Amino acid sequence: MRGPGKEHEAHVQHPSIFGRLSDKGIDWSVYGYNRAPLTKANFPDTQQAGAQHFGRFIDFKHAAAGGSLPAFTLLEPAWKHDGNSQHPNDDVASGEQLVLDVYNPLRTGPDWAKTLLVITYDEHGGCYDHVPPPAGATPPSNQTGEAGFDFTRFGVRVPTVVVSPLIKLGTVLRVPDGSVPLDHTSVLKTIEQRWGVPPLTARDDAAPGIGGVLTLDKPRDDNPLDDVIVPVSKGDNPARAVTSHLEAVYNSLVAENLLPST
Repeated sequence: MRGPGKEHEAHVQHPSIFGRLSDKGIDWSVYGYNRAPLTKANFPDTQQAGAQHFGRFIDFKHAAAGGSLPAFTLLEPAWKHDGNSQHPNDDVASGEQLVLDVYNPLRTGPDWAKTLLVITYDEHGGCYDHVPPPAGATPPSNQTGEAGFDFTRFGVRVPTVVVSPLIKLGTVLRVPDGSVPLDHTSVLKTIEQRWGVPPLTARDDAAPGIGGVLTLDKPRDDNPLDDVIVPVSKGDNPARAVTSHLEAVYNSLVAENLLPST
C-alpha cells in the first residue's frame, strides 16, 4: 500500500518492478481507489501492460476475499481533493479509515497466513525530525541531479508499518549498526529476494530487505485492531474543495490519454 510521492509528477522512461515481475512470469496488480491508478501511466512497462493488471479498490476487496490476489499487489489511495491519501488537501482521518479497510479483507481472506502488508509513505509530513538524513547511500546510477545532487544521501525518516500473522507481536524492525539503512528501495529488494527478480538499480541492489521480519513458523490468530475505532475529523477543512497537486497531475495524464477519464 502506497502513500503520495513525487514520482507521480511525470511518467518516466525506465523499467519498473512490474516489468521485472512480468519478465519472471510473476503476476501483479495495481489497484486505484475509485479511479484508474496513477501507476499505470508512470512507466513504459505499466503503460503497455494488460488491463487485467489494474483495477479499483472494490476489485481488491473481492480478490482478497476470494483468495485470488496476485503475488504482488500495489494499492493507491484516492488522489482527489476530497480523497484519502493523507496528502494535502486530504482529511488525515480518511486515510486512517483506508488503512483499516485494507487490513480487514486481507485478515479475513483465505491467504492471510501467507500475506505481508506494507503500509509506507515517501514523505514525512513536514514534521521536524531530530535525526539528520545519513550519508553513504549507493547512487542508483552515475547521473547527477539538480544542483549537483549525487544521490549519496538517504532521505528523511518516514513511517512504515509491516503487518503479518508471521510477525511477532510488538516487533520493531532494525538493521544491525553499521549496515545499510532501510529505505524505500528495501521494498523493492524484498520483492527481488522473494521472487528472484534482478535489481532495477545499484540502489535497490545494495538495500536490505524486510523479509527477515517474518520470524514465526505458525501464524498468529489474534487481531490487534479488534474494537479499534477510526478517528473522525471535527470541523470543516477550508481547502477541501481546492484542487490538489496530485489531482492536477492526474488530470494532465488523462488529457495525454495515458489514463481513462473515469
